[in-house]
Amino acid sequence: MGPPYEILAALCLLNRGSKGRDLFQFASRKDQERLNALLGTLPPKGEELLARIQRRESQSRPSVLQEIHPGWILEKLEGESPRILGLMGQFLPGEKLKDLLTLVPPEKKKFLSKINDPVSPEILEIVTRFVEKKFASPPPVPGAVFSFSHIAWMKDNDLRTLFWDLGLNEIRKAFTGVEPQVLRIFLTRFPIALAREIRDRIDSSRKVTTEEKREAQKHLVSLQLDQPLTEEIFHEIGYSVFAQAVSPADLSWTEFVYEKLPPSEGHRLKRILEERVREGTILQEKREEILDRITLLAQKGLIRHYWKKNKGRKG
Repeated sequence: MGPPYEILAALCLLNRGSKGRDLFQFASRKDQERLNALLGTLPPKGEELLARIQRRESQSRPSVLQEIHPGWILEKLEGESPRILGLMGQFLPGEKLKDLLTLVPPEKKKFLSKINDPVSPEILEIVTRFVEKKFASPPPVPGAVFSFSHIAWMKDNDLRTLFWDLGLNEIRKAFTGVEPQVLRIFLTRFPIALAREIRDRIDSSRKVTTEEKREAQKHLVSLQLDQPLTEEIFHEIGYSVFAQAVSPADLSWTEFVYEKLPPSEGHRLKRILEERVREGTILQEKREEILDRITLLAQKGLIRHYWKKNKGRKG
C-alpha cells in the first residue's frame, strides 16, 4: 500500500485521534477498505508515525549523485568499503547504474549483486549523505531567470553540446574572412565531416569584427592543442572559452559541471579552469556570449530549455 494512503491515515489519526476513523466515510468504498486495513499496521505513537513519514520523504528527495558521472563516483569511493558502492543502485537512475556496472572492476561486482536487497531507510540516508559530501554542492535550482551559475544544472549531454558549440564558434570567429587558401589548408587537417561543419558555420554566421577575430586567433594560438584535429578539439577549445568567463568564486559550482563529464574529459576541464583562474582575468563579454549560445541552442532544440518560456536569462 503506497505512501499517500499511509500519510492520509496518519493525518486523520493525528488530528482527530480515534475519531479520525470517521473521516474515512468521505472516501470511496475501495479506499475505505484500504485505509481501515492500513490502521492495523500503523505504530501507535504519533512520534513514530511522523518519523516513518519523514523517512519516506528523505528517501524520495533528489540526490546530486544522480547528476554525477559514474566514473567520478568510482574515483571518489576509491579506498572506501565496497559495500558503500553496492548501495549506489538504490538511488542512481537506471542509465547511470548501467554505466556504473560497466566500470566496476570484476573483484567488486560481487558487492553489486545484492543491489536490490532491502536496506533500512536510516542506513541508506547515512550512506547517501556520506557519499554526497565527497562532491560539490550545486547552486540553487534556476527559476524563471537563468544566470551564468545555473550552467551547473545543465544535463551532461547538453553540457557537451554547449562546449562543442563554443569551440566551433571560436574557430569560426578566428577564420572568418581569412584568405581562402589559408582556410582551405586549415580545413584539410580535419576529417571531411568536421571540415564541412566548420565551413558551414563560417558561411552561415554573421561577420565578425576585426577585434573579435584577433582575440579568437590569439586565444587559439595560446592553447596547447597537442591532440589530433578531431571532434574532441571542439570540446577542448570550448572548455577554454568557458574558463575565460569563470571567476574564482565560480569554482565552487564549476566542480559540479566537470563531475558530470567522464573523468577523462572532466579532469581536462578542471585543469583548464584552474590555470585560467590563476591568471585572474574574467571576460564579462564571454559570459554574455555563452548565455547567448545557450539560448540559441535551446531555440534550435539542440539542448533543453532551462528557464521558463518568455522569461529569458541574465548574465
